[in-house]
Amino acid sequence: MDSLTQAVLGAAVAEATIGRKEGNKSVLLGVIIGTIPDLDVFIARFFDPVQRLLVHRGFSHSILLILLLTPLIGILLTKIYPRSGTSLRRWILMVFLVLGTHVLLDLFTTYGTGLFEPFSHYRVEWSTIAIVDLLYTVPLLLSILLLMFFKRTSGARRIIGRAGLIISTCYLLLTVVNKQYINSRFKNQLSGQQIAYTELKTIPMPLTNFLWMGIARQNDDYHTGYYSVFDEHDTIRFSSFRRNELLILPLLKDKRVKNLIRFTKGYYSARFDKGELVINDLRFGRFGLDNDSPWIFAFRISSDGNNLEVYEADNSEAMTEEVFARFIKRIFGDTSTLKNRKTVLQ
Repeated sequence: MDSLTQAVLGAAVAEATIGRKEGNKSVLLGVIIGTIPDLDVFIARFFDPVQRLLVHRGFSHSILLILLLTPLIGILLTKIYPRSGTSLRRWILMVFLVLGTHVLLDLFTTYGTGLFEPFSHYRVEWSTIAIVDLLYTVPLLLSILLLMFFKRTSGARRIIGRAGLIISTCYLLLTVVNKQYINSRFKNQLSGQQIAYTELKTIPMPLTNFLWMGIARQNDDYHTGYYSVFDEHDTIRFSSFRRNELLILPLLKDKRVKNLIRFTKGYYSARFDKGELVINDLRFGRFGLDNDSPWIFAFRISSDGNNLEVYEADNSEAMTEEVFARFIKRIFGDTSTLKNRKTVLQ
């Protein structure tokens, strides 16, 4: 999830664990400790653009690192606050829960988490919630801001803190249920439209859990469509395009290209543009909701005949106010402003 969400989640968990003894100090410590796993973004700067994708949420989000850091940070806190009424066991419990819930929440997103690093490079991702979801974040944020106005021993403070955690946790569980419903909608539509596929992946779009993208694949063909829980009609319009795997095969000897394909978990498409090969990670969708929009995660590969240059494409200019407005309308089932999607095999 985004840094703000992880910070307020850490604050809420720390408050629930040591808030009665430490008061607002628990909120601050929760924010700091809850941010630690995401500090890998600073380390990632020392790696090439592709390796950065794997460093982020890699070892810093592993079970092993949590087990190593928890007692060390717990002992450090007892040294920093020797007169605190919180026991070493309680400090350790708080640190474990803050770090653990950070990693656990990231597992529900699409990016992928190196939970078993360094023993396995498999990226765990359940893809039930977007990296930015306001309906998950806002209850936590409001509860943290509100409880800080109450004394640490106040019963109201504990109720407010727990309410934020309960509401956000229930919402997170509902995203799991919603994903099963969304999967069934896409499967029914693919079957009804006689679109053959061997793999289906459903992905929540940013901001809410209402709008989803489905990616169906068979051999070298992809079929993508969008569905909102507010859509008045069940029909999902699919766009089709090629994976173009043959364009990638000659480059797989290059470690960067191989790592890029591994990061996409096989959900990529390739095409040539202005003499360069463009590889799109389909799991994060497009900046817009039509075929003309560039993909959010895209890498360009150029070659001078001897060396390959691999760099991330900057397509952020595609997110205009008009595109964002159409996206918001689409969340709530308004498809009138969308461009007609044509089935095109590229």
